[in-house]
Amino acid sequence: MSGVPNLQFGGSVRFPGFENIAKLKVWHSGLTNFFKIYSYHQIEISAQAPGKFSFPWFVWKHPGDALHSGIRRGRTQSVRSCFPTRTVGTRYAGLFPNPGSGGFQKMDVIIIGLIASTLAGIATGVGALPALFFKNVPDKILNTMLGGAAGVMLAATSFSLIVPGIEHGDLIWPGNGVYIVVFGMLLGAVCLDRIDNWLPHEHFLMGHEGPASSLKKIWLFVIAITIHNFPEGLAVGVGFGSGDINAGTSLAVGIGLQNMPEGLAVALPLIGLGYSRWQAIGIATLTGLVEPVGGLLGVTAVTLFHPVLPLGLAFAAGAMLFVISDEIIPETHSKGKSRLATFGVMIGFVIMMAMDNLLG
Repeated sequence: MSGVPNLQFGGSVRFPGFENIAKLKVWHSGLTNFFKIYSYHQIEISAQAPGKFSFPWFVWKHPGDALHSGIRRGRTQSVRSCFPTRTVGTRYAGLFPNPGSGGFQKMDVIIIGLIASTLAGIATGVGALPALFFKNVPDKILNTMLGGAAGVMLAATSFSLIVPGIEHGDLIWPGNGVYIVVFGMLLGAVCLDRIDNWLPHEHFLMGHEGPASSLKKIWLFVIAITIHNFPEGLAVGVGFGSGDINAGTSLAVGIGLQNMPEGLAVALPLIGLGYSRWQAIGIATLTGLVEPVGGLLGVTAVTLFHPVLPLGLAFAAGAMLFVISDEIIPETHSKGKSRLATFGVMIGFVIMMAMDNLLG
C-alpha cells in the first residue's frame, strides 16, 4: 500500500486514507517486536527491525479476536521484516478487531467451539437414523461409507491440523514449527495407542481387543467409539481455539460428516444383538457425545494458553491419524470389499479438501 509512513517503534501510526478504520501499534522491547492491528482490513506493511526478531507468544494472547484467520490462504496482511543478521522472509500478524467493536472474545470462542463439537457429535446419532428402517446394510455399502469417513478425517488432519500447526509453530517459534508438529503428532499417536491397549473394547468386524473384561458387549462397543470420537472433538476445539473460525467450521462439518456412517455402523450391530432400534440409535448418539468433552478441553487449553496451539493441533492430528490407520481402514478391508473402501477414502478426501478450501 502506497503512502505508508515509516514505522517508529514505541509509538502509534495511522495510515493515510485509513484514519477511521486502521491503527497500527508497534512496541519494541529488547529484541522482541509486538504488532497489533485493530481492523479487519488488509494492510501490508514493511518494517526495518533492529536486532533479532521473534514472533512472541504475547501476540497470541487474543485468540478470541480471530487471529490468524486463514493465514495460509492469504486473508491476513503480511509483515515483511528484514534484519541486519538475516532475512526471514514473510511473517504474518493477525488482524484483530478493536475490543468493543464486536470482535470475538475468549469466552465467545470457547462457547462456539463447545457448540460446534457438540453438533459434530450429535451427527453420530443422525447417521444412525436409517436404522429405523433397515436392519442391515450390505457390507460393500457400509465399507464404502466408512472409507469415505476415513478420507474426510485424513483430509481434515492434513489441511486443517498439520499445515496450520506448522504455520502457527513457525510464528511462535520461528523455524521450529515442523519440529513441534512432529513431536505433537507422535505424542498424540502414542497416547491413543496406550489408551487403546489399556481399555478393553470391541471392534465391530475385528473382534475383541485389549485386556480381558467382563463388561457387557455393548459397553465394549461404547468404549471403542469413545476412543475414536474423543480426539475428533479435540480437533474441532483446537481448530476454533486457533482463532480461525473458518478452519474450525470446516473441521466441525467434516468430522460431523464422517461421524454419520460411524453412527450407522454402531447402531446396526446393536440391533443384531437384540437391542431395540431406538436403543441402538440412543447408544450411537451417546458415543458421539464424548466429542464435546474433547472439544471443550481443546478450545479452552489453546484459548487460555495460546502458545500450546501448534502442539494441540499436532496432537489432535497424530491421534486422528492413529484412529484412521489402526481402526477405520482395517475395518473397511476386513470383508473382501477393499477396492470400494479405497475409492471411498479417495472420495471422502477430495470432498473434504474441496470443502476446506470453499469454507476457507
